[in-house]
Amino acid sequence: MELSEFANSSSGDRWFLDRGVGDWDFVLHRANNAAGAGETRYGIERFLSLDPQGPEHAALRMLIADKEP
Repeated sequence: MELSEFANSSSGDRWFLDRGVGDWDFVLHRANNAAGAGETRYGIERFLSLDPQGPEHAALRMLIADKEP
């Protein structure tokens, strides 16, 4: 597992790209303490479909675009 933080919010939420095992990449969301400090893992396509206008989604799209050949 290789985590790269790509977004964070003023409330303390953090989002990471998890370069998982094999060809599977995931988004890991770490909620802030007020929200229970839980972690949720999403497939990239699923994450991008949740709130396509969110700043964390835009940050992931930029990261992915930078990684493409």
